[in-house]
Amino acid sequence: MKRRSFLATSAAAAGCMVTPLFAGRSDAKPLFEVSLAQWTINRELRSGKVDNLDFAKVAHDHNIFAVEYVNQFFMDKA
Repeated sequence: MKRRSFLATSAAAAGCMVTPLFAGRSDAKPLFEVSLAQWTINRELRSGKVDNLDFAKVAHDHNIFAVEYVNQFFMDKA
């Protein structure tokens, strides 16, 4: 067996052995929190179906607790 193929095979085997350790994480808290960008509902905001000041409530109704606001929707509020 050549050294190069031995190293490649060994690295692949080591990677396969470590992967299940990370795949089976039992942490209750995820690594990242999903957020909702205000631009996602821009059509509803522009049509008046949703008020941009109620955006946090809309996100909370969908169990999303991080929001990203867009300043374009606050131009008439200043």
